[in-house]
Amino acid sequence: MGQNTNGSATKASNNNYSWLNENTLTYDRKLNENNALNVVAGLSFQEFVNENYSASANNFFTNALGSDNIGLGANVLTPSSGKNSNRLASYFGRVNYRLFEKYLFTFTMRADGSSRFGPNNKWGYFPSAAFAYRLIDENFMKGFTSLSDLKLRASYGITGNQEIGSYQSLGRYGLSAYTSGATRLVGLSPSNVPNPDLSWESTAAADVGIDVAFLKNRISVTADVYYKKTTDLLLQVSIPQTTGFSNILQNAGSVQNKGLEFSLNTVNFDSKKFSWNTNLNFSLNRNKVLDLNGEYQRFVGQSSTSLFPGATAATSVLRVGEPIGSFYGYVFQGIWQTPEEITASGLTTTVRPGDPRYADLNGDKKIDGNDRTIIGRAQPKFIYGFTNGFSYGPVSLNIFIQGVQGTDVLNLNRYELESGFTTTNKLRSVNDRWTGPGTSNTIPKANSVVRRSTGIVSDVVENGSFARLKTVTVSFNVPLPEAVTKTIKSASVYVTGQNLITITKYSGYDPEVNSFGNSGLSLNTDYNAFPSTRTFIGGVKIGF
Repeated sequence: MGQNTNGSATKASNNNYSWLNENTLTYDRKLNENNALNVVAGLSFQEFVNENYSASANNFFTNALGSDNIGLGANVLTPSSGKNSNRLASYFGRVNYRLFEKYLFTFTMRADGSSRFGPNNKWGYFPSAAFAYRLIDENFMKGFTSLSDLKLRASYGITGNQEIGSYQSLGRYGLSAYTSGATRLVGLSPSNVPNPDLSWESTAAADVGIDVAFLKNRISVTADVYYKKTTDLLLQVSIPQTTGFSNILQNAGSVQNKGLEFSLNTVNFDSKKFSWNTNLNFSLNRNKVLDLNGEYQRFVGQSSTSLFPGATAATSVLRVGEPIGSFYGYVFQGIWQTPEEITASGLTTTVRPGDPRYADLNGDKKIDGNDRTIIGRAQPKFIYGFTNGFSYGPVSLNIFIQGVQGTDVLNLNRYELESGFTTTNKLRSVNDRWTGPGTSNTIPKANSVVRRSTGIVSDVVENGSFARLKTVTVSFNVPLPEAVTKTIKSASVYVTGQNLITITKYSGYDPEVNSFGNSGLSLNTDYNAFPSTRTFIGGVKIGF
C-alpha cells in the first residue's frame, strides 16, 4: 500500500436547465387609409431548475486518480445534494393603433403568476400605455425646413420583480446532524420564518420624451424625463431574536427614482473617402427612500469579515429621505498627536497619541455609535459616454469614453491594511504612519486598533469619479478580387483595446467596483475586488 498523503478530493456538479412554452396570436389590419390596428395576445409557461451534488473524501494513500475515485479516501465525508425550481405563468396582450401615421397608441397588459410568492399573492397585474405624436407631420410644421424629425412621447406602466430565490414564502427546514457515540444522528430544524403573504414588488414609471432631428438627420437629439416609484419592496426585515430568527422577508417600504436621459448624435463630416460621427449620452438619477414599513432607518451593507469583535459591520444606512447606498460611519478628523491634546478635548473614551481622531457629533465627550452619520454616497451625480467613429477609405476607428461623476467608493482594503495588527500585510502608505507628534495626521501608528474596533470611518470613503478610455477599435476592410466576391462578400481585420486609460483620484485598483454585487444594498464597496483588466483583442471577420 502506498504512503498516506493526507490529500483530499471533491466531486461536484451544478446543473441548471429550464423549459419555455410560449403561444401568441396576432391580428394586423389596416382599417382604412388613415387607421391601422395591431393586436397581440398570448400566454407562456416557464420552469427553472437547479440540481447540485457534492461528494468529498480525504486521507488518500495516492493522489493519482484525483477526484475520479472518491472511495479511495480513508475518510469519506458526508455527501450533499439539492434541487430547487420555480415556475412562472404569464398571460399578456398588446394593442397598437396608428391614426394618420402621426398619432401612435400602445396599450399592454400582463398577468404574471410566480411560484415564489405566497398562496394568496402569486399573481401580479402590470398594465402600461404609451403615446407618440409625430409633430413633424403637421401642416403648420412645413415652414421649419431645418427640422427633419420632431416627435413627442409619453408613457406610463407598471413592472414586477420576483427575484428573491425559491421557496422564500414557505417554511423551510435545514439539516441538523450530530454524533452520539459512534452514531451519527440526523434531523431537521426550521431555517426561516414563512411569510404566506409575500407578493410581487412593483415599479410604476412615467416618462415624457422628445425626439428632434435637424439638417436631414445630421444632428439628432433624444431627451427623456422620468419618475419611478417602487412599492412593496422585497426586503429582509429584522424581528426579535426570541423568535429563533433575526429577520423575515417581507414587502416593506417604497423607493423613488427620478431623472433625465439625454443623447446627441451628429454626422460631423461625410464624404466618399472620409466620415466622422459622434454620439454623446448623459444621464442623471436621483434616488430616495420614501418608506421603510414605518421604520425611520435600517443599517445594511456587507463588509470585511475581519472586523474586530464589537465593531459595527454594517457599512450603510437605509434611511427615509436619503438615497440607497448612503455610507454610514464616523467622521475622521486626523490623528491624536499628544497627551495634552487628548486631555484638552475632555474626551472620556480611551485613546492614545497615534490613534485616529473621530468627531464627537453629539458633544457627549465620548465616541460611540451615536456619533455616526452619513459619510458618503454611492449614487453618482451623473454618468456619461462619448463615442467618436471615423472612417477613411477601408480603415475605420471607433473610440468610446465612459465616465461617472460625483460618486463615492468604500475602500475596505485600506480599512484593513492601514491599521490593526502589526503582523499582517500592509499597504505602502503605512510607511508614512504616525511615529511621533507632527509626523502624520492621516495614518495611525502601527499598533493602533482603534479604527478596526470602532467601525466604518470617513477617511476610507473616497471619491470614485472617473473618466475611462473604455474601448478603441481599429479595423481594415480587405479589398477582395472580383473572382473571390462570388463566395466571400466581405472581409476585415480588427484590433480592439479595452480599459486602456482611467483618470481618477481613487487610490484603489479600479473605481468601478462592487465586491458585493449580489446585494443591491452594498454599493460601491471595494474589498479584494478583481479590477477591470486591460484587454487587447484581434480578429478577422468574413461575410459570405
